[in-house]
Amino acid sequence: MKTLSGIGSIILGVVAILASVGLQTIWAPPAEFNATTSDTQEAPLTLITDDIDVDPDEAIEYTLSGDGEFTLMYGQLRDIEAWVGDAAHNRIASINTDVERGEDPTVETTYVDGEAEVPNPANSDLWLATQEVTDEVTQRWAQHDAGEWALLVAADGTAPAPTEFSVSWVNIEPDSPWITPLMIAGIALVVIGIVLLIWRFVDFRRRAKRTSGRRAAVRGDYTGITAADVVADRDNANQTMTIEQVDAGEPVEDAADDQPTQVVTPVDLSAETQAADAASAKDDGNEVEDIDDNDDPSDDNDDTDDTNSGARGDEATDTAPVRDDMRDDEKGNGFLRRTITALSALGLAVGLGTGPAHAETETPAADEDIEEQVDEETVEEEVDPEEPDSFPVVVDAQFERIIGAVSAAVAEGDAEGDAEQLTGRVDGQALSVREESYRNNSIDEDYAMRTDVAAEDILATWMVQDAEFPRTIYAVTSDEEGAATQLLVLRQDDARSQYKLIQNAPFAPGAELPPGNLADHQVEPLGTDDSTDLVMSPDAAVEALSEYLTDPSADAADAVADNEWIDSVHEYQQELTDSHEEQETDVSISRTIFDDSLNSVRLPDGSALVFGAMNSMESLTPSEDSTVQLNELTQELGEFESAEQEDQVRIRYREQFALLVPPEGEVSLVGYETVQSTVDSPSN
Repeated sequence: MKTLSGIGSIILGVVAILASVGLQTIWAPPAEFNATTSDTQEAPLTLITDDIDVDPDEAIEYTLSGDGEFTLMYGQLRDIEAWVGDAAHNRIASINTDVERGEDPTVETTYVDGEAEVPNPANSDLWLATQEVTDEVTQRWAQHDAGEWALLVAADGTAPAPTEFSVSWVNIEPDSPWITPLMIAGIALVVIGIVLLIWRFVDFRRRAKRTSGRRAAVRGDYTGITAADVVADRDNANQTMTIEQVDAGEPVEDAADDQPTQVVTPVDLSAETQAADAASAKDDGNEVEDIDDNDDPSDDNDDTDDTNSGARGDEATDTAPVRDDMRDDEKGNGFLRRTITALSALGLAVGLGTGPAHAETETPAADEDIEEQVDEETVEEEVDPEEPDSFPVVVDAQFERIIGAVSAAVAEGDAEGDAEQLTGRVDGQALSVREESYRNNSIDEDYAMRTDVAAEDILATWMVQDAEFPRTIYAVTSDEEGAATQLLVLRQDDARSQYKLIQNAPFAPGAELPPGNLADHQVEPLGTDDSTDLVMSPDAAVEALSEYLTDPSADAADAVADNEWIDSVHEYQQELTDSHEEQETDVSISRTIFDDSLNSVRLPDGSALVFGAMNSMESLTPSEDSTVQLNELTQELGEFESAEQEDQVRIRYREQFALLVPPEGEVSLVGYETVQSTVDSPSN
């Protein structure tokens, strides 16, 4: 019973282990999933959202194929959607994993009808990274915990964008809950089976020894020699023992009286039966068969019971039957051991030597791609700790590219003295100042050029966290030497426009501004007439500056803090007045604010930063006997035939400035520059 139980336990254990392994291999879901697009329509743009990234632990791998060259543009989803607008496009927004077992997931694609042709989006300022591709690209999706990111694909805005898109990812489906219980139960059953077989083997050996002794006694092979016989020098070679004596452990005392005994199968080993058999043997001794000593011992093997009949001849030294039985036992034991070993090895090898069938997660190093262009740690740092669920409208990496492009355009325009080089990156008051400066320098080579727009060192940035357009960035930048520090205002009118420099002013000596960064959510929009929590509104601050610059003794003088540049303006105006008085020429100075030139923002410390531009006009009116002396530049700008004018001459200057309006105290001029703009005369 133990043998059958042990073998059955091992078989059941192996079956359980095989079932556990099967759940991880042949019955397991695929180690890697693949999904592809199908039935897409032609469109100039393809939008791929991060909803395709179905693996939360590791970025999926995607392949995008097209004909010829195309561009991948990686940016925030809201920016891509804003750029796409009403254009026709294919939107790849999700992967359908709810499919029948054995079927591949599918990439869900939606076609949106619209404009058949759009501008090439490759150079937009909205993108965090771009990549030029020919025919096909395979790479990892760039993962970020903050913000919503997407990929825009386009050829050139007119040709169809690639839509042959496929993704692959490691199967994240949980394993069957039966894998571990079956494995544990299988190993336990194998171990129990082995224990049962070992127990049966030990019991078998013990019984085999006892049975061999009884057979020897019946056949007369047992010598019965004791220590006393050895001392008395008795020859017990022919002594035999009965079954009762074997059981009692007594030697034969009189070999002459001992007779062979025939035992009839089956043998009842109880004491009464053995006594009756012994008496019957003595009464019918003449009927007992004599066994020839030369009989083949192997004849004993024909009996089916351990106590089948046998006899002893005159010679008791033939022990071959005992050795044959032992040899048979050893053969049986060897087969048993081999069976146990084979089944145990099979069960344990299957149970312990087979691992789950999962695809390797280690991936080969890919060529430089968008994921490598995007510094994940830097992007994560853009999140404001106080607003973890939001993400900046523009990140530092984007702004660095933007200011770099603006700086390069301005540098090219300055080098050529050509304002047409600026039109893509400079607009508004900043463009007007540059145009007038180039013109003036072309007339007078000694006329001072404008300060460079530096991009080497970004000292501070501020931006209202509003994704609507237009978008405005305020910044302070400088060159490596710190000689070209400027305050800048850059604006993007709509999603398909570039950021342009609309205002700028060299930083005033000794001026101070609070720190700022693009992720700060405490930067707020501020109306020019809003004086809430400020010493005055931006409109009032600009008016006070205008009055104070024009007249040092004006009432507004107490509201504006003095600095070197204001003093320089006052000194220039006083010298102008004094010099023309000597020539009997009346000098009057006035200032007006350019319409729509004011831009203001509330900074994190509660103060307001205000940018604007003024028209400063000098009116020179000579007396009847005097004339106004004009320099070459003024004469050229006024298109006067002579450098001496008897009529009034009006010279206008364009002044760009930046003010800091605090919650309390004085308004500070933190940036200022001027350029001669126009010249005219009422009579000209």
